[in-house]
Amino acid sequence: MTWQVPVARQQSGLPRRQSGWRWAAIAGLSVVTFLGLLVATLIGVANAFGPGPFPEQYPYSHYLVASALWGMTVVPGGILLALRHRRWRSEALLPVLLGADLALLLAILWPVEALLLAVGLALRARRARQRVGAIAVGALLLVAGGWWGLDAYARQHVRDPGPVVAGQLTGTWHEAGGPGALELRADGNFTLRHATPGLDPSLPTGTATDEAGTWMMQDGDVPSVLLTPARGRPAELSDLFAFDVQLIGPAQVLCLQTDPDEGRCPSGLHR
Repeated sequence: MTWQVPVARQQSGLPRRQSGWRWAAIAGLSVVTFLGLLVATLIGVANAFGPGPFPEQYPYSHYLVASALWGMTVVPGGILLALRHRRWRSEALLPVLLGADLALLLAILWPVEALLLAVGLALRARRARQRVGAIAVGALLLVAGGWWGLDAYARQHVRDPGPVVAGQLTGTWHEAGGPGALELRADGNFTLRHATPGLDPSLPTGTATDEAGTWMMQDGDVPSVLLTPARGRPAELSDLFAFDVQLIGPAQVLCLQTDPDEGRCPSGLHR
C-alpha cells in the first residue's frame, strides 16, 4: 500500500500537466493567428492602395488583395465552423488553430485552399446534390483562381523585348504613377513634360520641369533609349540619361532602372 499512493498521485497529475502545456500552446497559436490576420490586412491595404507602378502589374496586386481577403474572412470563419459542434476544449482548439495558422501562411495559394474547404464541406453534406455542388464550386475556384494567380505573377516581371527598331518607340509615353510624359518623334527629337527625379535622376528632389532634346536607340544586351537634352542645361545636371526597353506582359515599357536579378522596373514609362 505504501507504494500505491505516490503512483496514483503521479498518474492523477499527468492530465493536468498535459492540459497546461496544451493551453500554453493554444495561447501561442492564438497570438500567431492574430498576427497573421494583421499581416493579411496590411498586405491587402498595401496592394489595394499601392499597386505596382505599371498598369500591367495591377492584376497581381489584385490577386494579393484577394489572398489577403481570403485570409481575413475565410480563416476566422473556418475556426468558428470547425468548433460549431464542439465545446471550446483544448483538444479541439489546438488542431483547429494549427490548421488556421497554416492556412494564413499559405493564403497566397487560396485556390488550393478553396478546393480543400469544398472537399471538407462535401464530406459533411448529407445530400448527393450538395456534395456535387461543393466539389464543383471548389474545382471552379481552383481553376479560375489558379490561372489568375499564375498569369498575373508571370506578367508582373520585366522581360527581354527581343529585337526592337526605333520606329516601334515613337509616340507618347506616360510616367508610371506620375505626371510625366515623354514624346519620342520620328525626326530624332524628344519632349519630356513634367520631368521629375523619377524620370531624370539628376533633377533635385521635389522639382518638376519640361525638357527637350534629341534621342536615339542603342542596341545591346538590352535595347535602350538615350536622351540628350538640349544645350543650356545647368552644369550640375547630367548631359544624357537612358531608359531600358523592356516588356511587362505583352506591353513595351521604358525602365529608368531595371533590376535584372529580381525582374523589377521601379520607375519608368508606358504607352
